[in-house]
Amino acid sequence: MRELIGAAGIGQGIFYHFFSSKEELYFRMIKKEEKSLQKSFLENWGPDPQSFKKAFLNAFQEIENNPIFQQLYLEDEYQNLIKKLSPELIEEHIKRDHKTLSKITRFFPDYNSNAIAGLFRALFLIPLHKKEIGSQNYQETLDLLLDLVTRGLTEEARDRGHD
Repeated sequence: MRELIGAAGIGQGIFYHFFSSKEELYFRMIKKEEKSLQKSFLENWGPDPQSFKKAFLNAFQEIENNPIFQQLYLEDEYQNLIKKLSPELIEEHIKRDHKTLSKITRFFPDYNSNAIAGLFRALFLIPLHKKEIGSQNYQETLDLLLDLVTRGLTEEARDRGHD
């Protein structure tokens, strides 16, 4: 922590005036990167299976190429971070995700929008489980999961007349 504060050229009191912990600072950095990721996802997304899947694949590529996400997702920092953040901060984050995802969840009116938002959050957490899935099977498993989810959601919406 001292290195961080020293590098920023500020006093410890100033730091804690703005952030309750280094984890909160890290979380805010993640939120900034996540906002960019969400913007890109929404720009690439479409209510057809191919666009839907492509948006997810592009997002996963961005995650793999972003050093902040790499540390969070690929170096097992996620659970450590979640343990140290306040429940209020996590709840605020989930609500903000839901608001952002409402631009998509409205295409699936027969489903609970919270469930659709939860599904999207779950999909974005898949990289956390790359080791458990198995590196050799990860991409094929991810492709299959995205095919099933995107086709299932979009075909059902189309069948119900919500195209």
